[in-house]
Amino acid sequence: MGDQATWLGKYPILDATHADDLEMRAAINEHHHHMPRHEAEEKAHKDYRRDQILDAAAHHYAGMIASHAVGKRDEATKHGVQYALALKQIGHGDIVNPPEEVLERVKTTPSDKIGNFKGHDADAYTQPPETDKEKEQKLKKSETATIAVEHAAGHKLGMRVLKGGSMCGNCSYANDDGKSCSNDLFQKFNGGSELPAPADEYCCDEWHPKVIG
Repeated sequence: MGDQATWLGKYPILDATHADDLEMRAAINEHHHHMPRHEAEEKAHKDYRRDQILDAAAHHYAGMIASHAVGKRDEATKHGVQYALALKQIGHGDIVNPPEEVLERVKTTPSDKIGNFKGHDADAYTQPPETDKEKEQKLKKSETATIAVEHAAGHKLGMRVLKGGSMCGNCSYANDDGKSCSNDLFQKFNGGSELPAPADEYCCDEWHPKVIG
């Protein structure tokens, strides 16, 4: 859920302004129901989380019905998936017959443009955990983005090198004239294809060995 707001520094909430509601819930649990403070806080957050998920379920149920009514099957399917995930979180396995709590919320769910799919903030509470493969793919995307940012921030893609090692002269991107490079990224950050130094004295991050024979 990204840089998420928390209540008391440990309970994730959807908006920092919701903290007052949680404080009131906890106070009622502590003073009216005579619960120890830590239990009052835990129950306050549990009830808050459930209420938010019920709101999400109502949003997606209404969206599913509205999308289907206007023939937007793809949009209805997206709403349906999120609706089912929300019901699973509250322990309701019958997706055909919504619980009364959801139906009551549907009555006050904004219907403006709901025929077009739009997520709900509380979807963050209902998504299944990432698989190892998904985490790996996200990491790769992050690493790629980091490299792009470094280059954009002034990272020097190329540099002078000692003769005899990796160099433009033995790189597969070097053009036959020995004075220019065919690599798109190098050209973008160099401002052109022409090498800024002799081919045997220059190299860049995009170096790839030239295949001979």
